[in-house]
Amino acid sequence: MKKIKFVLAFLFALALYSCVDTEERIVINADESGTYALTIDLGKLIELANQMMPDSARAGKPKEKKDSTIYFKNFIDTAQNLTAEEKALYREGYLHIDMDEANNKMKVEMGCPFKNNNQLIFISSNTSH
Repeated sequence: MKKIKFVLAFLFALALYSCVDTEERIVINADESGTYALTIDLGKLIELANQMMPDSARAGKPKEKKDSTIYFKNFIDTAQNLTAEEKALYREGYLHIDMDEANNKMKVEMGCPFKNNNQLIFISSNTSH
């Protein structure tokens, strides 16, 4: 849990730089349920990091390629700093990381379904900070 918090904090800190693009998507159904997703594109940052790395360091290092999804339901019950309502709300949430260093691609998407507008407001206000 601490590793995930660190990774999320690091990614949000990177979002402050101009070489990071963010996209917020909200889909609202007729019954006021829907999905909220925040996508952070770190491709320009990967490209910048690769340009700053000396050729000698790049030569021995293989380019990483990862595509991973972490579902919050697998560990949400162990979170000690969330209320029961927050655990219920974020249980179906996910974190998806798609990285391809060779092509300067890295996207991180966090998403969560919601059942009504109040949940949407809560999710969006806690995700965008």
